[in-house]
Amino acid sequence: MKMGQVPELTERQQQVLQATVTHYVATGEPVGSRTLMTQYRIPASPATIRQTMGRLEQAGLLYQPHTSAGRIPSDLGYRYYVDWLLHRGKTVSPPWVAPALPKGTVHLEGVLRQAAQLLAQLSGSIIVVTRPQPRSARLQHLRLVAVGERVALMVVLEGERIESTLLDWVPPTQVELEAALEMLGQFLNYHLHGRSLRDIASLNWQLLEQEFASYGDWLRTLMPPLTEQLRTWGRATTPTPLVISGVAAALRQPEFQQAEQVQPVMQVLETQQERLGALLWDEEAPVQVIIGQENPLEPMHICSLVSTMYSQNGVPVGSVAILGPKRMPYERMISLVQAGARYVSQSLVRC
Repeated sequence: MKMGQVPELTERQQQVLQATVTHYVATGEPVGSRTLMTQYRIPASPATIRQTMGRLEQAGLLYQPHTSAGRIPSDLGYRYYVDWLLHRGKTVSPPWVAPALPKGTVHLEGVLRQAAQLLAQLSGSIIVVTRPQPRSARLQHLRLVAVGERVALMVVLEGERIESTLLDWVPPTQVELEAALEMLGQFLNYHLHGRSLRDIASLNWQLLEQEFASYGDWLRTLMPPLTEQLRTWGRATTPTPLVISGVAAALRQPEFQQAEQVQPVMQVLETQQERLGALLWDEEAPVQVIIGQENPLEPMHICSLVSTMYSQNGVPVGSVAILGPKRMPYERMISLVQAGARYVSQSLVRC
């Protein structure tokens, strides 16, 4: 649970919450106890269901938008639903997802745009796809080279991409510079080979520096500028714009009809793409679901964001996300972003 602590719910409370979410997602209308009893076959009287709904409201899972209305899920109610109730039954990706995804596209930009456009059509929501980030690339080889009285750092990453720079370090005189740099290069390649730039940026360099101390004090002075440069490459993000599709269709949804609410969301999509892209980066969770006020981007508190990462050569390099109202069919949206991420991952093999 991401928002607060929720007491353990009884079986009936779970049934009522699940039915309330299902009804509200389908209709956009608050639901009352009699509707839950008749349409969702909850085995209890309307009075008992009303009492259960009252307890769910006290727990912060439901609320009444108007005094005389039925109840609808709160952000916390959606969170409980996604975390605990969504997969109670058998969850299967819709059979039409995989065949519908376009095939044969081998250009990266075409792959990302086709995936975004199709997912927008299938979801009726805004699709956000991040472009592959080089900070995910893994280090293949590192070399230190003497250039006159300076030292150059060259790094070969996956895909034969090369980063190079002159380090802000002047070696002491009367040293066998080339042999010493070769020794340090071998040491670093042993410890860094196969690591992503993200990993290198957060590496505990103190331990490496302590281990390398035996190689000579003068050479150890090269470590700070060297490690700072590697950290810089690892922290750097590529400010390329996101691939966004489906805005026009999303604006037809009832929750996005009020201009004063939707305009800030559009502004985030236009002006805060780097922050949004960083928010979508989550290598730990198979699927990330950010609901309402969980989102650190305040204008998006009226939305939910469902995302998952796609990979290249088994390494996560970008994300596919659906941005829509909190009243979204979460199970379907999760299946869609997973299908989109699989398609992009498979297509990157051919790019």
